[in-house]
Order: sequence, then structure tokens, then C-alpha cells
Amino acid sequence: MIFQRNKKNKNKKKNILIVGSGKLGTHIANDYALNDDNVVLVDQDENILKIVGVKFNGQTVLGDATDVNTLIRAGIETADIVVAATQNDNINIFVSLIAKEIYKVKHVIARLYEHTLSIAYDKLNITTISPSVLSADSIKKFIVTSKEALKTEAKV
Repeated sequence: MIFQRNKKNKNKKKNILIVGSGKLGTHIANDYALNDDNVVLVDQDENILKIVGVKFNGQTVLGDATDVNTLIRAGIETADIVVAATQNDNINIFVSLIAKEIYKVKHVIARLYEHTLSIAYDKLNITTISPSVLSADSIKKFIVTSKEALKTEAKV
């Protein structure tokens, strides 16, 4: 088991399991590892894990996240947070459901490419992050802010 559950853990380190070592998963893993949380990054691509491992302050597990044994080796049984950040919505929902329903992980977040699937995730009470929706929202806010700035400049 990778995560050690210590009842007398005074510094409250979080046990964070991240599935998918692409740009998003790696970025999240590095941020939390730098905060001294216990972070495990799972991926089935050995080459990517080797590259990540060079500068990563957490642990890596090589394996298929749709294999429950891989998730167990990665510490899902004692995870406080699970982030499913692969590029495959089906893998992300599978990992999320296993974490939430079987291992009762309190905080489960899934990356979602096909934002129309968010209704299903909502019904399953799984928090989703959709990069395309977040990007579109950011662009809309930028445009609104820019228009307001232009109106203010025109008045001056």
C-alpha cells in the first residue's frame, strides 16, 4: 500500500490519487506534491511515468486504471481525493465510480471531454471539470471585461 493512514497525523497530509499523467494530471500532481501531500500518479505509459518521475516529488504506479488491482496498488483504499484525468471519459467515469461507490472516497473529480455527459456524472454525484467549457467561460469573461474596458476608455 502506498498511502499510510496514521490516526495521529498532526499535519493532515492528504492522500491524493491521480489517474492520467498527461498535462492536466501531471500539473495537479506536481502542485499537490510540492505542498507535501501524499500524491500517487497512475498511468499505463511507462515512458511518460519515467519522464514525470525525474522531477516528481510523489510516487508513480504503472498500470491500467480500469484494473481495480492497479487502483489498490496505488492506494485507492485510503485516498482522500481521487482525480480521474485521463483523455478517455469512459476510463474517468469508471475510476470515479469505483472510488466513490466501492472505496467511499469523499472527493472525486473527473475530467470530462464530452461535456454533454455531465448530466450522467451529476446524477452519479461526481464532480466534473470540462477543459473546453472552462476555456469557453474564460474567453467569454475576457471578452466581457474587454468590452467594459473599451467602454470606460471611450468615456474618458
